[in-house]
Amino acid sequence: MDENRESRNPEGTGGLAQAKARALRILEVMDRTERQLEEKLEKDGYAGEVIAEVMKYVKRYGYVDDEAYAESFVRRSAGKKSRRNIYFDLLKRGIPKELAEASLEEFLPEGAEAEAAAAAAAKKASRLDLKDPKDRAKLASYLTRQGYGYSVVSEVVEELSEGSL
Repeated sequence: MDENRESRNPEGTGGLAQAKARALRILEVMDRTERQLEEKLEKDGYAGEVIAEVMKYVKRYGYVDDEAYAESFVRRSAGKKSRRNIYFDLLKRGIPKELAEASLEEFLPEGAEAEAAAAAAAKKASRLDLKDPKDRAKLASYLTRQGYGYSVVSEVVEELSEGSL
């Protein structure tokens, strides 16, 4: 693959048209954040000035939109991950902190985190005896490591222990 990359763009001399075409091929496969696309183009050996022009182009035509990406990511992750994990995943993908926080506030439905925690807990609890305080502590630790807050963890463990979930 490195040989192919070098032959496509030797010594970072690829032209703007070639870089735009490459960016569009990257975006055909899946949506990317601005940072992800920039990193991919850098990895492919394009010069910084060329990447800057490509980024202007893809943003101007709406091919890359961090706000839309963040919204979509939050909606897809709701009910599957903790709020904290979604937040850090957004940051890892290059979404600015303020945008990540705003997207979570706006698009993460009330109760989605509790639902996700209950689903994760139910799966884990099938191998535990929740009458045993040590197993309840194990379940609480597991959920905490998954990024769920104390109030959600304690509520879910209590409900599972009582058999109401």
